[in-house]
Amino acid sequence: MSRIVSIVMYHYVRDLVHTRFTGVRGRSIDEFRFQIDYLKKTGTFITSRQLVDAVANGTNLPDNAVMVSFDDGYLDHYTNVLPILHDRQIEGLFFPTVEPILKHKVMNVNKIQFILACEPDASKLVEEIKFWVGESNGIYALPDTEELWKESALSARFETVESFFVKSVLQRRLPKAARSILTDYLFHKHVTQDEHAFAEELYMSPEQLRMMHQCGQYIGSHGYSHEWLDLLEPEGQAIEIQEPLRFLSGLGIPVDNWIMCYPYGGYPHGAIDVQLRNALVEHGCALALISHGGKANLEQDDRFMIRRLDTNDVSLNRP
Repeated sequence: MSRIVSIVMYHYVRDLVHTRFTGVRGRSIDEFRFQIDYLKKTGTFITSRQLVDAVANGTNLPDNAVMVSFDDGYLDHYTNVLPILHDRQIEGLFFPTVEPILKHKVMNVNKIQFILACEPDASKLVEEIKFWVGESNGIYALPDTEELWKESALSARFETVESFFVKSVLQRRLPKAARSILTDYLFHKHVTQDEHAFAEELYMSPEQLRMMHQCGQYIGSHGYSHEWLDLLEPEGQAIEIQEPLRFLSGLGIPVDNWIMCYPYGGYPHGAIDVQLRNALVEHGCALALISHGGKANLEQDDRFMIRRLDTNDVSLNRP
């Protein structure tokens, strides 16, 4: 028996070659099916109940325990993932963000992904961003463009320097109002003017989430609006915790001993603040997942910083 579990993280699972946005990263349906069968052959799938019990009560897990998780509430998860998991009697962990589903708004993180997918030469986007920042500096008190490049153009796993710059600037580096306006401008220019229709195409509906639950899948929280929680005041953090619980409860989905999956995968500095920790405890959160770090060691990991593996860390070769 063990206290280690591999939680593999997915986002898009779709027929990538035949979509309108071939530049979006994800797993093809065939690759996903292969990885699930690979994980099933080399490990033992456990349930959300087993994970919560292991964290709360110190119970052991099977050797080579494994789980799969899915962020953001994409329609892919209903149409492509659910049939594969249901056929194999595997419970996945699904973490939808509420606002896009209820209000048909595209999350900024998705806008950025599709901007990059539609303009594969990220250096052109870098120049567009620099120009906009320079022109808007007097309105928003923005940083100098060269200083912005030095601070944000870093190397990262799975990223070019240019694409990392685009993501960093549009996700965190600029003030919220400025980055929202700039992201909308680039999204409307490079992707689509019809955000409502795009959101309906991208995310699950409440009815589909209810069906996922009825089919034995776990539905947890990925926040209300997919904001960086460390950039929010306590009142904002409370909304990001409370609104998803209200939404899930309204669908008949249990919210006792619930699991949180942080927007953007967690805090960039590797720790959560005391206010957020207290709020999670107060609202009955059993544990929370981050998007990096490798296999989770429940003997050592903070229960609000449980590590995950990326799908790219899982073999596509036969064992």
